[in-house]
Amino acid sequence: MNKIIHGLIVVSLILILPGCGNLLTDSPKSSTKEITSFSLSRPDTTAVIVDSTRTIIVNVPFGTAVTELTPTITHTGAGIDPLSGAARNFSNPVTYTVTA
Repeated sequence: MNKIIHGLIVVSLILILPGCGNLLTDSPKSSTKEITSFSLSRPDTTAVIVDSTRTIIVNVPFGTAVTELTPTITHTGAGIDPLSGAARNFSNPVTYTVTA
């Protein structure tokens, strides 16, 4: 009976330990994730980023078609969704998510 339990513990450790990684050498994940710049090339404009309200304000000339604007976004994270350079419809607010 003891041999069976000992064998199950060894098998369990073999299955569990590889998923743990090396706790001494694995570097901590970054939590840095913010939009640092947001601009449009047509019309040529740069946005104001308001950190306290987590909003971006872009003023465009009167009559600008806001349904197909293509922003260029710089951020400190690993990724952003929707992507920088992708045309978006800004008739309503658009939420951007930066992943650390």
